[in-house]
Amino acid sequence: MLRSESLEFLAISAIWVLLLYWPVFRAPMVYDDLAQIVHNPNLAPWKIFAKRFIVLPVAFATDLGGAGGSTYRPLYWLSIALDFRLSGVGPLGYHVTNLVLHIANGFLGFRLLRKLQMPLLMAAGTCLIWLGLPINSEVVAWISGRSYALCGVSLLLGLHAALAYQESLAKRYVAGYLLAAIAALLSNESGVLVLPLTLLILNANKNPEKRVEWRKLFPLIASSLLADAAYLLFRRAVGAHSGGSLALTWSFGSEFWTYVHWIVLPIRMSVERSTSTPANAFSYSAIAAWAGLVGLFAICVMLRKKRARLCGGIAWATLGLLPFCGLVANYQGMAERFTYIASAGVAFTVAALASESRKPMKSLLLGCVAVWILWSGWRLHTRAEDWSDPVALYQHSLEANPESPALNFNLAFSKKENGDMQGAEAGYLRTIELRRDFPGALTSLGEVYLQTGNLDAAERQFVRAIAVFPHDSSAYTNLGVIFSQEGRPADAARMFSKAIENKATDPTPYFNLAVLMQQAGHGDLALPLYRKVLELEPGDRDTLANMQKIEGKR
Repeated sequence: MLRSESLEFLAISAIWVLLLYWPVFRAPMVYDDLAQIVHNPNLAPWKIFAKRFIVLPVAFATDLGGAGGSTYRPLYWLSIALDFRLSGVGPLGYHVTNLVLHIANGFLGFRLLRKLQMPLLMAAGTCLIWLGLPINSEVVAWISGRSYALCGVSLLLGLHAALAYQESLAKRYVAGYLLAAIAALLSNESGVLVLPLTLLILNANKNPEKRVEWRKLFPLIASSLLADAAYLLFRRAVGAHSGGSLALTWSFGSEFWTYVHWIVLPIRMSVERSTSTPANAFSYSAIAAWAGLVGLFAICVMLRKKRARLCGGIAWATLGLLPFCGLVANYQGMAERFTYIASAGVAFTVAALASESRKPMKSLLLGCVAVWILWSGWRLHTRAEDWSDPVALYQHSLEANPESPALNFNLAFSKKENGDMQGAEAGYLRTIELRRDFPGALTSLGEVYLQTGNLDAAERQFVRAIAVFPHDSSAYTNLGVIFSQEGRPADAARMFSKAIENKATDPTPYFNLAVLMQQAGHGDLALPLYRKVLELEPGDRDTLANMQKIEGKR
């Protein structure tokens, strides 16, 4: 019976997710996808991949507006590398993987609730609501958000293993639980939730015949702590650092309720939330938020026996949000994707509140929930449409976060890619207005002027970029292009050489310098530079053609 209903739920949930997310199938690589996948030379071969993503941390650029920092997520990178070998830089395969992971999480959640003896309709309703929450689109539709869904799969598998051990005390389930806990942590820092959610789930198992004394569950607790300790040692060994504080701050309550608002009523959504973090300062609103949080806790304590399921959902959501409200060091203020696991608790809370209420309130609540689900489905579908068009994605994100320099920068980049140079110029100017030292903004604005033929403005912009970022290879390369066009080959060669000095892995300045040497009749000097280009960019046609011209003259 359980197998039959599980297969039916899997089919229904897969159709539900595909109906909501089908626009994602035509979504391009955007935002961090470009650096992490399209322009990432470290995904192949395996030796280079292992050296880069297994034994080294991955740094976060400070353009996200946070304190910087780095992560250690080797399983996430492994999944990206596998997709790279199957799909190259084509986005479709990556999106399919993300959707499969999301559907798998819904299925595992459904099975978990049924093992906890939740009614069929409540279990199915909870997971279908969660699969259709608009807030989760920032994980599912964004390839670079995959680590949260990947972590969710391992976390839920770990909870299944914990329940199986609680009911049988078979040691093999402890081993499976340990592996799942480690896999969750190596996918995303959210894996730290494995232990608290395990304790919550084990306490929720109401089967009196299969429950055991808590002291007999010590192997599970010890395994989870061992996984946490091992992960911390891994991070320390590779040099990863969070880049945030470990303090319980004034903004904690405000961040908590902001996340709840984003989950329940995502009227405006954003791929980047650098300016959404509440100020960490004493205020009446901060006190009110804390008071609301304390009140929520008090209500759960009072109702824990009468409304155990409702309180369980609130507890899951609260535990899921705690690490992202300032309690744990975090590399980047707030982000919608941080709610991926916590939002399952909100979905369960809504389902429990509606299904366990008494008439006539029950009919009213069910009607409200039905309307909310329909609105959420529509909101999710429109957000999925945004992901298929980078300009729409950043424009709509700016409605939620208008002061974000990162969003303005990426909107300008997308407009430049579409040939809208006027819009790109306005976007880069807005970025610089918000933050003059935003990485790449000064150089990108200069590139817009260069492409529109305004060489004087472009040169001034590149000089400003170098003054702020002395190691900006692109600025030196572009200055070299301008000097070449102005008939100043010596100055151009000097700029290309400076670009190579600052970024030896960029083939462009090597190629441009080789062309200068070739035009000056120094083919013998140009050939080594062309060979370097081919080393960095094998098979480049222009390079091969120029080398044939030189060798043909010999």
